[in-house]
Amino acid sequence: MARGEADLIQALAAYEQDMIRYGFTAVQTSLKHMQRFHAKGTLARTATKALFRLVDSVPPLKAGFVGR
Repeated sequence: MARGEADLIQALAAYEQDMIRYGFTAVQTSLKHMQRFHAKGTLARTATKALFRLVDSVPPLKAGFVGR
C-alpha cells in the first residue's frame, strides 16, 4: 500500500470498465452501420457492387486493385 498499489488496481479496474463499455458501444455502432450498408436497395450497396463489377471486368483495374 505504501507504494500506491491499491490506487493502481482501482485505476486498472476503472479503465477496464470504461473499455468494456466503449467496446460494446463500438461493436453495436459498427453492426448498425454494417446492417444499413448491406441492406438491399441502398445506394451505397448498389454503388459498391457496381464498382467491384467494373474492377473485375477491366483487367488493368483488377491488377491495380489487387496489387498484381
